[in-house]
Amino acid sequence: ITALKRNFKMEKVKANLVIEILGRPPEHILSSMNMLIESLSKEQGVSVINKKVNEPKKIKENETLFTTFAEVEIETKDLYRLIEIVFIYMPSAIEIYEPAEIKLKLGEANMIINSLAARLHKYDAVAKRINMEKIILEKQLQGIGAKSAVAELEKKSKLTKKEKVKKKVKRKK
Repeated sequence: ITALKRNFKMEKVKANLVIEILGRPPEHILSSMNMLIESLSKEQGVSVINKKVNEPKKIKENETLFTTFAEVEIETKDLYRLIEIVFIYMPSAIEIYEPAEIKLKLGEANMIINSLAARLHKYDAVAKRINMEKIILEKQLQGIGAKSAVAELEKKSKLTKKEKVKKKVKRKK
């Protein structure tokens, strides 16, 4: 693949990206969006041509969360770099508007599709690991919950025994 990357001489690609952020407070997501676009502009092989950041708005389903989005026009050195940027920044929409036609050699197409498959496998592995950790934590919490419930019952039964002894002592008096 490294040899293919060196031979991957494609023309520059211009695209519009829509990037969304959800969070709170609104000032934070706005500054986060601006930092994200700044980071994008510093990426090697990428130029930010134009950007428009929209004001944060409340989410209807959750009054405490806000969302904002930015429309970012970029130029990348080639299609492969655009694909990398898509994986790094995860825009919600991508529109390539230049060049009007993209021709790929078989080796280039194979490199792109294999890179895509490798990244998907990586994300899948992370998702599976996180899911397994979640299951383990849930089981541990259930165990703790059961142990604490047993401890609570034992504590109550000890109190009950003490109360019974106190009642017997009072009756004898």
